[in-house]
Amino acid sequence: LFSALKAQVEKGNFIPVGGSWVEMDTNIPNAESMIRQFLYGQKFYREEFGVHSDILWLPDTFGYSGQLPQIMQICDIKYFLSQKLSWNLTNTFPHHTFIWKGIDQSRVLAHFPPGDTYESDLKIKDVLKTVSNNKDKGRTHDQMLLFGHGDGGGGPTPQMIDRLDRISSITGMPQIVRSTPQKFFAAVEKSSNMLCEWWGELYFELHRGTYTTHAKLKESNRVAEFWMTDIEFLCSLDLNNLVSCSKIEEMWKTVLFNQFHDILPGSSIEQVYIDAMEDYTSLLKLYNEEWENIRDVVMPDSKGFVVNPYNWPRRQVITMNDDEEVLVEVPGTYIGAVSLATTTSKAGAFVLEG
Repeated sequence: LFSALKAQVEKGNFIPVGGSWVEMDTNIPNAESMIRQFLYGQKFYREEFGVHSDILWLPDTFGYSGQLPQIMQICDIKYFLSQKLSWNLTNTFPHHTFIWKGIDQSRVLAHFPPGDTYESDLKIKDVLKTVSNNKDKGRTHDQMLLFGHGDGGGGPTPQMIDRLDRISSITGMPQIVRSTPQKFFAAVEKSSNMLCEWWGELYFELHRGTYTTHAKLKESNRVAEFWMTDIEFLCSLDLNNLVSCSKIEEMWKTVLFNQFHDILPGSSIEQVYIDAMEDYTSLLKLYNEEWENIRDVVMPDSKGFVVNPYNWPRRQVITMNDDEEVLVEVPGTYIGAVSLATTTSKAGAFVLEG
């Protein structure tokens, strides 16, 4: 089946868009996780389809972080599509086609289809709504209407295609052109100097509790992000390439998968969270194995060594190889020996100077 799909990609009948590993949540993951979504997503697109997606396609995610435009630009993604904010509970979002500016002033071209859906069945009311509901009349004339059985797959049916052909031939109906997302954004981009700007977060006002529901899962996600920092920091010390660090991609993909927008926010069924917590348990086991393997190579005599892979100072109790617990203070991004000469108290506290 996948081979047949790839053949349709080559013919232009199936269009890969998105650029990320999964349709991820963008509120809770850290920036590095979002960059890795694009790193592994685009790697998959290149290896399997021979393409690079320049469109971030997140129609169903529950709001969008203000740092995304900057990350998109870094990852060579120029366009953004969603329709989720049309579900807002209180405030109607004022635009359908606009320039989205990140918190660092990065700019990307964004479009929210005025039909307020990503699974239209191409009835006349959807076509008319796409035109009448457009909040950017006079600034752009092109609007996208997404049709087919979305949110679960299936695509358009023969009946939908037949309906499209008939609507296109009705005098007085809006002009409908079958196109691709790339051609649509390229056409809109020609008049993008007329578009309004939205600066910062695109906050979604309907799905509440997505920062708090299934708190244990959210904690596991954050801890897993720290695990990945630990492993990669230690790998960077292997200047002679003695360690393969081959499990890093597998570990990252586990983290990224569980950042899917219906997993991490807490909107899935019970079995999903049972599976996700099992993933984190397996990830912890792999983390400990990789940490020990890499440590034994880059620090073969690691007794009395302390590693702080983060860029902020830390003060905490650590367990030495002889099971002695000591309180240490270290500067950010530090690796070095615990020197008994720096003892500051009888309780066994050490202060390490970078």
